[in-house]
Amino acid sequence: MNFPPLLAHKTARFFLFWIVATLIYLPAYQGGFYEDFHGILQYYRDNDFIGFSNIHGNINKHLYQGTHILLYGLLSLFGRAPLPWLLLFTALHAINAGMVFRFFSRLLAWFDWKNNQWAVFTATCFFLISPQASEIVIWKSCIHYLTATFIIFTILDWSLRYLADTSRTKYIWMSIGLFYLSTFMLELFLLIPVFIFLVVFALWYAKRIDLKTASKAVFRLVVPLVLLIIVYFVTQYFFSRNVLIRYQNSDTKKVNAAYVMGKTPIIVMSKLFKYPFDIFFAGHYLPLDIRQRIYAFAAHPVIVAINAIILFVVSLTGFIKYRKGSARMQLLYTLFALGLASCVIILPSWYFEGYPYRGSRYFYLPSAFFFIFLAACLYSLPARLRALRRTLIAAFGLVYLGCTLYAVHNVRITTKLFYGVLDHFHWQDSDPVVLLNIPSVYKGVGMMIANTEDDFNPHLQVFTGTSVKGQVYDVAAYNLADIDGGAHVTVLDSLQLKVTLNEADAWWCYANPVLKATDYENELYKVTYTDNDRSYILTFKEQPGEHTAILFQVGDQWKRVDMKQLHTVQR
Repeated sequence: MNFPPLLAHKTARFFLFWIVATLIYLPAYQGGFYEDFHGILQYYRDNDFIGFSNIHGNINKHLYQGTHILLYGLLSLFGRAPLPWLLLFTALHAINAGMVFRFFSRLLAWFDWKNNQWAVFTATCFFLISPQASEIVIWKSCIHYLTATFIIFTILDWSLRYLADTSRTKYIWMSIGLFYLSTFMLELFLLIPVFIFLVVFALWYAKRIDLKTASKAVFRLVVPLVLLIIVYFVTQYFFSRNVLIRYQNSDTKKVNAAYVMGKTPIIVMSKLFKYPFDIFFAGHYLPLDIRQRIYAFAAHPVIVAINAIILFVVSLTGFIKYRKGSARMQLLYTLFALGLASCVIILPSWYFEGYPYRGSRYFYLPSAFFFIFLAACLYSLPARLRALRRTLIAAFGLVYLGCTLYAVHNVRITTKLFYGVLDHFHWQDSDPVVLLNIPSVYKGVGMMIANTEDDFNPHLQVFTGTSVKGQVYDVAAYNLADIDGGAHVTVLDSLQLKVTLNEADAWWCYANPVLKATDYENELYKVTYTDNDRSYILTFKEQPGEHTAILFQVGDQWKRVDMKQLHTVQR
């Protein structure tokens, strides 16, 4: 089956993908500058090029200069103008979709599936419209995921070209050079030699390349990349005394085995079920109670053991029967192995079970491999089941598109609340300012947090150009259930007040929007949670002065607490 001209030409495909992605994400074009990215904006405002290129996180030093240089250039070009950022990110997503199409088209051709690029096109469309891309396309802090994915599939494509003609050594040198640059961006580059080795081994084991060609690929490409990884780890160690920056325990500032393993090996192994479930069926967009039951079931030790046994048996059976199997069976096992490998580096990462949008960046790269596996399975159905295949493709596509549009809608209204809360703040001259409830997360879309080091005032500085002159105290933040929610306040006496969330499904958080808040105190007040954590009692250590602004948020408005209205609910 031949492609129509619009799909056959790579430039036409890119513009088609770009237009589709832009139309999907256009309603959320103003989003994605908040939460962590406001720190990037601060660094850009306060540093020159050299200083910005070497910025470090709060935990440890890291080698992300490549990403920082890219961000510096983009901020110099675009500032905070939202439309250019949207067009850039949708273009990068479209380019990645094109690279996914190109690489898997070549890979399928190696397994004699030359006349069915519709399977690759279907997988590419799933990748393009999937909700797994929503956080990456919208949140500006995720640009390194877009660039890392592009680099991975570019090097994989060059690897297949080299395997087709080992005299074309330019692909070796280009791959090594691009890989070296990627070591200054995001740790996803660690997977590249794994992917290449799996592809080379699969093609050799399937007798599609000879041992000499496979050996050349391993020694000329895989080995140099592994050596560069060793150099990277050594450099990282001498630079920061730590080689696993992302898997470091922020409390101890040391790599902790339990922390790296996501607390327990059982939790890590359960993710091998959760990731495919969320990618194939958009499981993280199911109602919260349903997906929590599914996740709890997947994390049960017995189920984890059963899944591990099944995975082992399937993998062993495939390895034994691979060489004598059909070309289609070999291809499916190869795609299955690549999909599992793509999950390795993200297994220790946070898994945001309670959110449909937050954390979907971790699914972006694996989704490319799992979607081609899904599409290959669908197109492996017998011809008599063509109607079923088309129905399933349409169903998957509609589910993915619907969930993505839902995420875009949530980002749009969250962005409106975020800027509204900042624009309607008018207590810059007060000292101190006590913020009782900061909106933190709505349906997985983050805004800001409450922290011991005030998080609200830096947002105010970056996005409005104004600043509170005195001290700002973030008492608590909360996860919203309704965009028009907020809290109400009751003054108990001259030193105490009670703050209660307006929504039954909302919950308090502090320092980390994923974790529920706990009691704490500082030099100004003490916080004690009550009413099943729906409320808290704020006890001042001395009576607030007349210049103290005690504020609570409802919708996009701030309201000032009147300490003289005792035992009256203030809304």
